[in-house]
Amino acid sequence: VNSGDKILQFSIRNKQNTGLVLKGGEFSITDEVLVQSIAKFKKDFGEATKFLNGHLAEQNLSYFQIEFVKIRRANQRHSPIEVAN
Repeated sequence: VNSGDKILQFSIRNKQNTGLVLKGGEFSITDEVLVQSIAKFKKDFGEATKFLNGHLAEQNLSYFQIEFVKIRRANQRHSPIEVAN
């Protein structure tokens, strides 16, 4: 994430049998990664980052909605689920 003169970089490492274990019926891995990333940043730097504010998620949702409408209009025989997939 590049915001002016500050760059925040993070990565997700998938190491077998280490780290956080998530179990349950429904949860968002994206939300959990963001929560854990922000907590680590706060621990390391003493304050929460101002750069992981959800802007990218909102932008992606907007792009999805635009493309969904285009495809739905062009293929009206497809169900909304088929179009979303």
